[in-house]
Amino acid sequence: MSAKPRPTPVAAPRGPGARVDPWLILILAVAAALRFAGLDSAPPGINQDEALSAWNGWCLLKTGHALSGEPLPIFHCRNIGDFPTMLFFYVLIPFQKLFGFSVWSTRLPAALAGIGATACAWDLGLRLAGSSRARDGRTAGRWAALAMAVAPWSVFLGHFGTGASLGPLQGLLPLSLLARSGLVPSLELGEERPGARRWLWALLAGLAFGVGAYGFHSLRLQLPLTLAALLLVSPSGLARGFSSSGARMALFALAAGFLVPFVPLAFVTVADPDSLHRWQMTRLWAPGAPWSEVLRLVLGRWAIHFLPDFLFLRGDHYSMLNPARVGALSWWMLPGLVLGSVLALAGSVRDTRARTLVALLALYPLGDLVSANEGVHSLRSAAGLPALALAVGIGTHELLSWLARRRSTLPLIGAAALALAAAAETAWSSTRFFRDGVRDRTTQIEYQAALLDAGRWLAPQLRAGDQVFCTTTGMNEPFVILLVALRYDPARWLADAKDVDRVAFDRYRSFGDFHFIYDASAQARIQQLEADGRPERVWFVVRPGEFEMSNPVRRITAPGGEEMLWVCARSL
Repeated sequence: MSAKPRPTPVAAPRGPGARVDPWLILILAVAAALRFAGLDSAPPGINQDEALSAWNGWCLLKTGHALSGEPLPIFHCRNIGDFPTMLFFYVLIPFQKLFGFSVWSTRLPAALAGIGATACAWDLGLRLAGSSRARDGRTAGRWAALAMAVAPWSVFLGHFGTGASLGPLQGLLPLSLLARSGLVPSLELGEERPGARRWLWALLAGLAFGVGAYGFHSLRLQLPLTLAALLLVSPSGLARGFSSSGARMALFALAAGFLVPFVPLAFVTVADPDSLHRWQMTRLWAPGAPWSEVLRLVLGRWAIHFLPDFLFLRGDHYSMLNPARVGALSWWMLPGLVLGSVLALAGSVRDTRARTLVALLALYPLGDLVSANEGVHSLRSAAGLPALALAVGIGTHELLSWLARRRSTLPLIGAAALALAAAAETAWSSTRFFRDGVRDRTTQIEYQAALLDAGRWLAPQLRAGDQVFCTTTGMNEPFVILLVALRYDPARWLADAKDVDRVAFDRYRSFGDFHFIYDASAQARIQQLEADGRPERVWFVVRPGEFEMSNPVRRITAPGGEEMLWVCARSL
């Protein structure tokens, strides 16, 4: 990225269909292949967070109530005592309506969001390359889109059915919309002129910023501050645009689109303690800590997002969020990331596009700065991932441009070498994710694949009045995994008697005829069944040999052949 005081803008392609880049079509196909392949099997089973999202969406679709009983909540629901945001649950509804209630439909929005983020990365990469010495910024867009398509972090998010997985698209889409409003000169293309409908683009951008803040908790910080940074990165250019009535109307539309949804959310965030309950459970600093300590902790968390340990070596340390056990990015992205970041910093004094990229990079960890975690939390910072992809795209673009000035064949050789490296690394990380990660014993347990299989097998076997007792050994919120596996009736769920232990997270000891063996209450229920004088069929879902069980009617095995669960039938 150049530091010239008067950057040469990128010429917008002309002619009908000229904006359709064949390389983008190919990259989008790669992004789609990496996300639709094994969508319901990699990772195997379903994690409890995904299952809770799926069950909330299904309950809202079928009954108009969240799983915890609130009618059509807007800001949050109790869920399991963590009070999550609601946007993803509502996003799931049309997918469940069209494709049913399944692991596949739960992950489908995340997969589509990853493909959409790839397209937006192309658009923003092209725009931010406007300060380059090269005449055509499409190269930056292509490499940014490729980074977004194949980065291991991005591929995982496309297979994880929670609201956090929409983060990259929610971070990029408002920028693409805002760029077309003419309100941010640093995102304009050279021959692109805001038309009469610039206010409509501004309104859509404002809504994307404001409604997007209803998504994953971290977006309440990320999106408003990103909007402010974009508007302030070139205040003089923005001020010059206000001389026209069209610009003033666009600014008003942007403000209205953002503030109308965001102000109620901001009010609830401040006024309702439940809105920040999850943050209180994970807060980085103790209540009453001095500002010096808060600043030290925040800066420490900010810095670790830029270290090789997360970016290229180990990635997220939480194995559930990194089934492939790889770095967040691929090594072929390193030259572009370093060069793009260095040139952006060097050119930020005089180049508004460089300042824009610097601002996006500085804000990339924002959503993960107020909560404690061992290393980077890749869900909280997911909306910042596109900033890294944009830096990769622009840095690679500048590297190839530099090679072109040395010898005409060098950029072709360099691009071919990078493409081969990208293909090789993507094949390797895909093997880790789609094959090794699926077979990994820890991942099998974390995604409760055996319990999902047991529930699916058990569903057609159950008769009215059958009682089911399920182990909780090595399981997290097993009640919701069974709800998904059984395709349970949401109306029945809401009517069922429930025994819930309100601890840090709600722990369901029973609902209806289903019981979870946490303590002696399950044994007490078995004794009641034995004493009532009526013959009853009871099912037990247990670890092999657990609770002195034997002679299972069904053995649930892992891909390696290890028996993970037994399903036993008894008459009491």
